[in-house]
Parts: sequence; structure tokens; C-alpha cells
Amino acid sequence: MFDGANISIPNTLRCVFFTLPFVFITVLSTACGDKDQNSEGTSHIVLTVNGESLTAAQVAARYRDFLISTALPDNNMTRYGFTNTLADELLLLRWAEETGFFRDQEHQSKLAALAEQELLDLLYRLEIKSASPVSDAYLRQLFAWSKVRLHTRHLFSRDYATATIMYDAVQRGADWDSLASLYFQDPELAGAGGDLGFTSIGDLDPSYEIVAYSLADGEISEPVQTEYGYSIIQVVERETDSFSVEDEFQKDRTKLERLAWTFKKRPAVKAYTDDLIAELNIRFNDAILADLPADPDFYRLEAGEEFALKGGDRVLVRYRRSNTWTLAEALFKLRELPTKHRS
Repeated sequence: MFDGANISIPNTLRCVFFTLPFVFITVLSTACGDKDQNSEGTSHIVLTVNGESLTAAQVAARYRDFLISTALPDNNMTRYGFTNTLADELLLLRWAEETGFFRDQEHQSKLAALAEQELLDLLYRLEIKSASPVSDAYLRQLFAWSKVRLHTRHLFSRDYATATIMYDAVQRGADWDSLASLYFQDPELAGAGGDLGFTSIGDLDPSYEIVAYSLADGEISEPVQTEYGYSIIQVVERETDSFSVEDEFQKDRTKLERLAWTFKKRPAVKAYTDDLIAELNIRFNDAILADLPADPDFYRLEAGEEFALKGGDRVLVRYRRSNTWTLAEALFKLRELPTKHRS
């Protein structure tokens, strides 16, 4: 019995979970091993549940993606849990088909949203992620940075114009602490001169860290765009663990690959969207954008409420030659967008 779902699975099927993991551990050991091995043995079926089958190659490919996305270590316990999940997935899909789950209107709406999410994820993988491969040299650079703790401080503004004013003031010799006191809204950071103390790789915004780890001690960066606004960064000092071995790098490789993509993601997405904006000739009405409230609750509208907004019929977006979206249409499309793609 599955909690909260009222699903009953026969004991004869549940026994799959106690037998197949041991088979999969052997299969995964073979299929995930030497890349130069021939393909013999990876095309045979290793799991069948109620007529649904997976081959050794399919299992191995999904397992590799699973390791990269979760950064879990590759060991027998991880493989055991993964194969249980695969068996659960096949069983639940068959249950859904037999009980009419997919024919329910509410469930169809949720499935349509999931299908959209999958298409966006596919676009993301094919057009963005695949265009930004992670090299061995890049991973080794991250590994070297992982051996360093940085003590940094920064000046911060939500807008680029103010950040530029602060940077110019620093370049003219203005007192750092006075600027922090003047511009920081956070009283703690304002009183501490924007000092963040010592941090390790992965602790802060990736855009901040890429620049910080590239600075020499005492060096000051130009304004850096992060998720929250713009920072002017100074490295105060650093602590370095100079001891490292190849085995440690190989052990941390999966974790480093995941970290590498967090560093590459924002610039890769920005480059792709900039190209798309240019290709489609997308133009925004800046006056309408400036009038939109910063309160996130404004954008949590119920279905149809967008079209009752005052001024909702104003054209917000123009693209290609004559296509347009009104403010109401744009808000409607924003609400329909999967949550993870709204930021």
C-alpha cells in the first residue's frame, strides 16, 4: 500500500523489488564501466513488469543521468535504491492505465503541464546545455578552487546604474565602508562594510564566485550581475589547502560536474535568450514594465483575472513584424509557465 494514493500492488509484483536490484547491480557494473567495451549485453532486457521492459543500455543511461543530477556516490546502496525506483515507476504507470487515471480531466491538465515541462527541459538540454560542454580542464579548475576559502566583501545595488556610481567612487578612492553604509539596505552588511567573511566554492551565487575566484587578493571587480542585483567584489584574503591527489579529483568528479553546470547555466541561458530575442525581434514596452509592481503576489492571479486588470489591454510585447502580446496575455502565459522557468 502506498501512503496517500490508495494503491494496492500484489505481493507477487512487489517481490520484484527484492530480486531485481541484485541483477541490476551486476548490469550497471557492466554497462556503466569501460566506455570502450563493445555493446554486447547492453541490448538485452533486464527488467519487465506487466509487459513493460527496459534494456541494460536504457537502465545504464538513466543511471548515469541520475548520478549527475543528484551528485550521489556510485555504490551498491545507490544502485539498489535506483532500481527500486525504476520498478516502482513501471508498476505505477501500469496501475494508472488500468484505473483510468490518465482519463480524468484534472489529471489530464496536470499531465499537459508536465508535458510542457518535459518539452522545455528537452529544449534546455539540446539547445543550451549541449552547447556548453564541461571540459576536464574546467573541472580541474573547479577542483583547485574547492581547495580555497575566500574572504570577500562587496558593495551591492539592485540596479546597474547605482552599481556603476559606486564603482566609479571606489576607483576615485572613496572610503569602502562609507559607501557600504550609504548604499546597503541590510543594516548588518551596511555596518560590516559588506563583509561576507570566509566562504567556500558553492556557498554563494555562481556569478559572484566565478569572478571572486579569478581575482587576486586586494583586487576589486567591476559590477558583477548576480541573481539579486549587482555586486562590486573585493577579495580580502584566502586560505588554501595545497594538498590534493588525483584520486580525490576522480572521487569528486560527479559533484564537480554538477557544480560546473551551475556556473555555466546563467551565461549559457542568457546567450541563448539574447540570440532568440534578436532572431524574433522581440521588443518590450519599457513604460509598462516600469509600472509593474515588485510585489510577487501581484503575479499570483487566478485563471482569467489577468483580463480584468486595468490597462491589461495595453501592448507589452511586440515580436517579428506585427505579432503582439498585451499585458493580460503576457501575465496569462506567465501563469501557465511551469514554476521552475519563471525566475
